Amino acid sequence: MKTIRYNISPAIFEKVPGYIRGLVVVRGANNTTSNPNVQTALREAERNLAETFTTDTLLADPRIAGWREAFKQFGMNPSGFRPAHEALARRAVQAKPLPFINSLVDIGNAMSLAKLMPIGVHPFEKVTGELSLRPALGVETFIPFGSAEPENPKPGEIIFTDALNIHARAWVWRQAQCSVTLPTTKDIVVHVDALPPMDAIIVGSVCDEVSERIRAVCGGTVAIHVLSAAKSEAVI
Repeated sequence: MKTIRYNISPAIFEKVPGYIRGLVVVRGANNTTSNPNVQTALREAERNLAETFTTDTLLADPRIAGWREAFKQFGMNPSGFRPAHEALARRAVQAKPLPFINSLVDIGNAMSLAKLMPIGVHPFEKVTGELSLRPALGVETFIPFGSAEPENPKPGEIIFTDALNIHARAWVWRQAQCSVTLPTTKDIVVHVDALPPMDAIIVGSVCDEVSERIRAVCGGTVAIHVLSAAKSEAVI
């Protein structure tokens, strides 16, 4: 079985010392069929947000406001590079339902809305070298989802990358074409990202819930890692 070294740059913790990233590593999932329970959970999460927030009160919630401030720490304008969970939540509050994609992605979206946290699904079957979350040099190549045109990140922008390709730009903003989860995808890592006041206990609990939902619907084997300033790398 192929293993991959996964690390988070110390530069991130220097500016955001309370940052935590949970990893839910799934191997051998069956993502070939849709699941009505997953789709119901996604719609319920959207409805709950729409009943709880307006756009203004959403931005004031610490789970959103904290990420906007963290983006600014790295020179990323959070209105131009909107954190993914904020973008999803805005759609829910504005009664714009997300499309159903596939079970793994729908589970990630439903959990992101339910917890109001960045929760992203990334395949790692074709990863080259190690995976890193680090500041960009500005010369790396990123091909956005749905495009064939390469672009470069801004120097200092946080990127999730392997040895050849950026898999996500601006920390938790946008995934790449190479990081699309398909019905044929079997091996993924789900990122569960958190900032204070959320702590490692909360992240671990959310990772457990993500794991349970995926195993119930898609099967596979699951391993969980929680990375922080105290433990910034793992082998997945």
